[in-house]
Amino acid sequence: MPADADQRSKKFHFLPHDKPFAPLKDKDIAGLLQKWTMYDSMRVTRFRFDQKFQHYEFNDFLKDMFNDENVLAELQVLGDVRGHWTHLGQPGKCTEVKAEALQCKAVSMEFFDRLYECEAVRSSGSIGGCVPEYVDQFTISSEVGKIMLMEDCDNYDIFTEAERNELLFKIFQHFTLGGPLNQYEDEIGPYFETVKSFYKNLISVGKDAKSGKIHVTSVASKVDEAQGLCGLFPQKGHPQNFCYVVVNPLKREATVWYHAWCGD
Repeated sequence: MPADADQRSKKFHFLPHDKPFAPLKDKDIAGLLQKWTMYDSMRVTRFRFDQKFQHYEFNDFLKDMFNDENVLAELQVLGDVRGHWTHLGQPGKCTEVKAEALQCKAVSMEFFDRLYECEAVRSSGSIGGCVPEYVDQFTISSEVGKIMLMEDCDNYDIFTEAERNELLFKIFQHFTLGGPLNQYEDEIGPYFETVKSFYKNLISVGKDAKSGKIHVTSVASKVDEAQGLCGLFPQKGHPQNFCYVVVNPLKREATVWYHAWCGD
């Protein structure tokens, strides 16, 4: 099918969004991301779209997105581990997007209180240490790191598999694991503050008119591959490779949060 015919059949069309992503403009957060060696291999790109969005059509939305000329003109990925950023390819060439839906139910950082209850984090905020173990190119030297990555650790199941599929958990997991030259924090505070800021700026919330309870109105998906375009990540299969698309249906906004692992 010619590219122009594919464009005509698309439901969703996109324009770049000039709203900055506040956490990356924050000097303290940017400093932490550099310390964790994630800053230079991370991008956040925002778009507006033109049609009403329904949850059941997320896959079609993603395919339209990765075929859109405005998206592909703005969105960049790491083409190699040396930090060279590149565009994904030409509009109309994406044949399928492989993606996994995420949960967006958590509404507060109380979600992580169980880290204190199992004493992975002490009441003072210090993170409990452990005998270092090397897993997936990470040196795991804390109880929090074990909970994030090691299925056979005693406290791994304090989070259910459904909870591990929460966008809030994913953000926390990524920041606590860090990049290839990561300098780990001894205190939980910097992680919590960074996670809170990212989550707040990635999602939107609403209040139920009857109960008054706050709920997340955004939906999110983790994109693993956009077939027909170039690869999303220079090193495949690493847990710190991620491309999250978060959609705010009410404001018709989509945010792409991308990071690629660039270690040895």
